[in-house]
Amino acid sequence: MATQYFEEYQKQFIELQQKFFDTWLKSLPNGKDAIKFPFPVPDAVDKSIEIQEELVNDYLAAQETAINLALDTQKKFWNNYFELMKKASTVKV
Repeated sequence: MATQYFEEYQKQFIELQQKFFDTWLKSLPNGKDAIKFPFPVPDAVDKSIEIQEELVNDYLAAQETAINLALDTQKKFWNNYFELMKKASTVKV
């Protein structure tokens, strides 16, 4: 029975990693077309700030997703743990 919970936790952890990397990869610019150089000097500062803001927002969104997934995984792990302990305590020796 304990192996079942461990395998479920492993499965959830792998899913967490996959979702994190998928979100992270989505936040990366789409190659050279995402940033077209050179752009005119007056627009350079504005464009630079715009790119930085977009990257930071994407990074923060990826972080938020990763944190939420980590918390969900931990909640499931601890719920499964306590469920297993409750079942184990009702087993008569």
